[in-house]
Amino acid sequence: MIEKSVSRTVCCASAHYKFYFLYVYASSVYCIDAKLQFDDNAAFRHQDIFAYGQEVDQDVLEKMAEQNHLNYIRLSGNIGCLVNGAGLAMATMDLISQQGALPANFLDVGGMAMKEQISNAFRIIACDKNVKAVLVNIFGGIVDCEVVAKALEETLGSSAMALPIVVRLEGTNAQNALNVLSAGRLPVTTARDMDDAVKKVVALLPQAEVKSSDLNSVSLYHPALYLIVYFRFYFLLNV
Repeated sequence: MIEKSVSRTVCCASAHYKFYFLYVYASSVYCIDAKLQFDDNAAFRHQDIFAYGQEVDQDVLEKMAEQNHLNYIRLSGNIGCLVNGAGLAMATMDLISQQGALPANFLDVGGMAMKEQISNAFRIIACDKNVKAVLVNIFGGIVDCEVVAKALEETLGSSAMALPIVVRLEGTNAQNALNVLSAGRLPVTTARDMDDAVKKVVALLPQAEVKSSDLNSVSLYHPALYLIVYFRFYFLLNV
């Protein structure tokens, strides 16, 4: 499969390959993992290659997101995140982790998100039973904050979503968006900036679900980590 895929990369918009090797004392090298990524825009030309991906069991929510053209990855935390822009989404997740909580997902609605797409994003987050609170973090450049607010108003009005929601809106029509949220008397908490938003959403979690953010609470000392670091240094020094 790999040889076949590599031979066809000239026809794809892009293809990336990543291989992990393990070097052991016996001077043998083993390939312990391999990841292949193809540009989805090339799927219509290489249906046989993309068919392999359809055979793999996919998370139901991730499949729903894919059908709605949302960049969504399900995680194991309890704070649902709805953000525009991959960089802002990653920064939001980092801040949540620094506060001792864990994000339930990576969700980037993109720079051209419309009301229906944003409503679908809310519904996908609400379907995750692990989610205990939702953080909406939007910086409106191309995305209109008022559209986000109206989508939230529509979603909360048409469903029985009981999750606490913290909303941070900055940029295009941000004030109009806040007026929409206020006029609709929606059960949401607004935040003045990203730090404020993260602190507020973490505060809404049950205390038992918030862990200490010091280094001792992070799995930095797992034996497997030492093994990986050892092999990497051994490989560098002996090759």
